[in-house]
Amino acid sequence: MKNFFYIFILISFFSVNAYSQINWTQQVSGTYENLNGVFIVNSNVGYAVGNNGAVLKTTNGGTTWIAKSFPTSSNNLSVYFQNENTGFVGNQNANIYKTIDGGNNWEVNGSANVYAITSVQLTSALTGYCGDHYANIQKSTDNGQTWWTLTTTPGYDAKIFFLNDGRGWSVDTYGYIYRTSNEGLNWSGVRISTDTLSSVHFYTSTIGYAAGDSGRVFKTTNGGVNWTLLNTGTISKLNSIYAQSLNSVYACGNAGTFLYSTDGGTSWTVTSQGTQNLKNMNFIPNTIIGNMVGNLGVIYRTSIQGFGCVGNGTTSVSYPFFTYWMDSRTDMLFLANELSSYGVIPGPITGLGFYFTTADTLTMNGFNIKIQHTALNTLTGFTSTGWTTAYSGAYKVPGTGMRYIYLQPPYFIWNGTSNLLIEICFNNSVYTNSSNVYSTSALNMTFHNHTDLPSGDGCTGITTGALQATRPNICFSQIISSAGNNNKLVPDKYYLSQNYPNPFNPVTKIKYGLPKNSFVSLKIYDILGREIRTLVNSEMNAGEYIVDFNGSDLTSGTYFYRIETGSFNETKKLVLLK
Repeated sequence: MKNFFYIFILISFFSVNAYSQINWTQQVSGTYENLNGVFIVNSNVGYAVGNNGAVLKTTNGGTTWIAKSFPTSSNNLSVYFQNENTGFVGNQNANIYKTIDGGNNWEVNGSANVYAITSVQLTSALTGYCGDHYANIQKSTDNGQTWWTLTTTPGYDAKIFFLNDGRGWSVDTYGYIYRTSNEGLNWSGVRISTDTLSSVHFYTSTIGYAAGDSGRVFKTTNGGVNWTLLNTGTISKLNSIYAQSLNSVYACGNAGTFLYSTDGGTSWTVTSQGTQNLKNMNFIPNTIIGNMVGNLGVIYRTSIQGFGCVGNGTTSVSYPFFTYWMDSRTDMLFLANELSSYGVIPGPITGLGFYFTTADTLTMNGFNIKIQHTALNTLTGFTSTGWTTAYSGAYKVPGTGMRYIYLQPPYFIWNGTSNLLIEICFNNSVYTNSSNVYSTSALNMTFHNHTDLPSGDGCTGITTGALQATRPNICFSQIISSAGNNNKLVPDKYYLSQNYPNPFNPVTKIKYGLPKNSFVSLKIYDILGREIRTLVNSEMNAGEYIVDFNGSDLTSGTYFYRIETGSFNETKKLVLLK
């Protein structure tokens, strides 16, 4: 162990800060037109628009992009799709074009003014909004057939963003941010910058970001009443910003600038994706599946499948961790299309993450997590049979924020087509306060009860309960491993890759490869060389493996991961940044 500790010290002094970044892959667009907007419908279907009437479509995740015919050669500036077939394109000629057949045919939907449409968004089947070059904000209530002006901000080039609850925001070239909480009926504005603001995006009704010239990013935590300037570490003009979660936010801009934060904007990592100006980015909500587009037809794609979060609401609820009483049981239903659209893939489920708003100190005994495939589309009561136990033992919530419960092997395998039913239950001999988590409105998808049983346990003794109005937000973590006799998946030598992402909070992925069957030990150590986690300690078949490491219960700092086989050992550094 002493020699191992010296290895840690040497790595600390001499290793390069080669932190893994969010990886973007350039795709072949088939055009050299400047691309101004992109919209990703799902993991397969997406659209990009640009100058000279350019409209591109992919149906295979960007492996190929096909040019679609368009009725004008004027520049297309913005794009939004309600589903795979119905979408809208804002054009420089002041028209909004609509398709209902996936871009094969387009019809002109006029706007309220004669100025270029710089942004467009639909919030329901009928209601939509757009912004134009003279900073008019317009609205439609007939699925884009007619539009009228709601308000006008002082600058130019209004860029809008709306949530489905009627809250909306707009930024312009004069550094103003306007906001509404009643579907555009009333607006209030504030000037937060003397520079141009080019993009605004909110993750919740309170947490949002705005970006613009000189690398400026502003953040609000009260819905846009007050804004704080963040230190991004770049002076490049930023053209697009996207809040992917409560802590993760991305931005792109001129000269290939891409930057991201994993701690709500406190710190940023700035990278370069080529040299072209990057104009717009879009993601599938609550996933890291998305695209960036820019000048000369550049399109980039990023995707970390096998990790997805279902639900983005901020209603705090005590189930499934209701420890104010001794016994609790909660069933939660997730539809297959929900899981797929948020990035969960067929395969093992190795962890469930919850965002805790409060964390009680009580250890929950008899704590069980059970999972099963189901044909149910709604819940009417508890399900008693068909379960696979994914976790059994004791559990204590380590603290507030995003926390993962790592499940026990052999892992439950989701088949990719069936709905998932998840049950969390426990049996305590004492009670304290409850731990609360964020949840999202979802009728008939959660069934819960809590009580003090005189005997038995919550998993079997609680048989009746009630439907809840919201369902806890859950992030699904997965180990994606490939092994066996498929030669394409067997490397020609041992290797240990740098973890991704790095720095990370709280989950990162570690990939390693085995050219032959080997006994593998993969462990995590702290800066003093003390072992803190065993990730792998078993005989493994030849192949390539990806293992999740969750540091939700650890403090920020530098850690090390080390792989040992019979003939190969390697140590690398990773940084947990909360």
